[in-house]
Amino acid sequence: MVPTYEGPAPDLVLDLELIATPPEQTLQADGFQPMDALLELPAGHPYTGIRVRGAENALAIDHLPGATQAEIKINDCHDCVGKQFEETSTSGTAGANAITTASLPRVLRVIRPSDGVHGADLDPNRLTLLLDSKGTIVKAFWE
Repeated sequence: MVPTYEGPAPDLVLDLELIATPPEQTLQADGFQPMDALLELPAGHPYTGIRVRGAENALAIDHLPGATQAEIKINDCHDCVGKQFEETSTSGTAGANAITTASLPRVLRVIRPSDGVHGADLDPNRLTLLLDSKGTIVKAFWE
């Protein structure tokens, strides 16, 4: 966890970003793993709370000492392979066996059979889906 900005906190809430070390290679999308973090503050610190921001959400503790946890509200894609991929429609009528963009992480790359791949930038927060010619997910992985 690293501070979001330098200097004193204007609202007395310590604002942190959760930064993970990216894997050396892509990883199969086989579900999110639980994570714990313990942050010890020095005696006499000026903070009344702590906010931690991740790629998809933020957690806040508004009194210290304290604890909190997040509810995961997005599909971790552990069971996406073999399902139909559908762009989120305005009608909201996706098939029962479909995976929609609305249920997946915001940082998403979908590669169709005719798509090229731009650049070699890896993003550990990006889920990549490989589709076949019928729009079925054949591979799901985190970079």
